[in-house]
Amino acid sequence: IFYQQHCLTPTVPEPLFNAGVCLQRSNQLDLAEEALTNVTKLFPEWPSGHRALAALYRDQNRFEEARAHILRAIAVPPIQTVDLIDLGSTDARTGDLPSAIDWFERALLLDPSSTGAFDNLLSAALCDARKDVASMNALFKSVDSHYQRPATPLVAVPASSSGNAKIRLGFVSPD
Repeated sequence: IFYQQHCLTPTVPEPLFNAGVCLQRSNQLDLAEEALTNVTKLFPEWPSGHRALAALYRDQNRFEEARAHILRAIAVPPIQTVDLIDLGSTDARTGDLPSAIDWFERALLLDPSSTGAFDNLLSAALCDARKDVASMNALFKSVDSHYQRPATPLVAVPASSSGNAKIRLGFVSPD
């Protein structure tokens, strides 16, 4: 196996990690999983190995395993915004929108300028069928004020009865 030939006794995680990522990119997923699993076993406190293995699992719809590795990456300070976004994205893909929204909000608290966290939060909130116009507007108002969004706030209004959408989005005029 490629990584065994080049990383017999790794003392640093990068060579084995890079081999795993290359194997993943070349669609040799079993070998990539083996390499990245070994990275996480040999270097359990190195969060990048857990992030890469979580991405591999998420791409294979193995969400519980992906979630477990993201949580391991988060356990190693400092917490990174990307980890919180990844956790939210994983939860969103399993249909757990309230949990996804919570993780995206945590990501925005950590980094209020994160457009990835904001975009994912907005998408998850819009996909959450339980949201009504009032709760959407409360969310937008909170986001606008708390995360320093543009001066022209986004609002939700009831959609016309002729459309399929339940909520239509628009911008409030600054006047």
